[in-house]
Amino acid sequence: MKPGSMALALAGAAFVLQACATTTAASYSHILDADQLFSAADWTADLDAAAKAAGRVERIPEIQTHMNEKGGWPDKMKDGDARWFGKAMIAKYNVVEIARLSFHDQPAILLHVPTNANGHMPEGWKPKADFYIVVGTAAFTAPVAPSN
Repeated sequence: MKPGSMALALAGAAFVLQACATTTAASYSHILDADQLFSAADWTADLDAAAKAAGRVERIPEIQTHMNEKGGWPDKMKDGDARWFGKAMIAKYNVVEIARLSFHDQPAILLHVPTNANGHMPEGWKPKADFYIVVGTAAFTAPVAPSN
């Protein structure tokens, strides 16, 4: 290797290592069964306790105003028909689990849908702000096709 090439290779390796050290890796999930969404979710004592236990106390007002079809969901998510016919689109959202809880006596999960992780969504589905979804735990299991 030429003397100048070694210095260039080391500088390149240092750049790659620095980039890796400063890049945060996020692990996202995807909703497989959109029928499990609680589109009219209300704020309950269980949700309050779950958000607090997950360390989201300061975000509770934001979660409350962005957690259902009447709140800060994107336009297509607010529209019941669009949700029904757009189940495959809902599966494209990158979501992060915040907490597991009992929601109206059903096992559920509070999900965060970060804006910065969903820029790939088309118009009407793309979030303008972070939003939240309460889903039944079966949302992460592919729905079973009805038998004939």
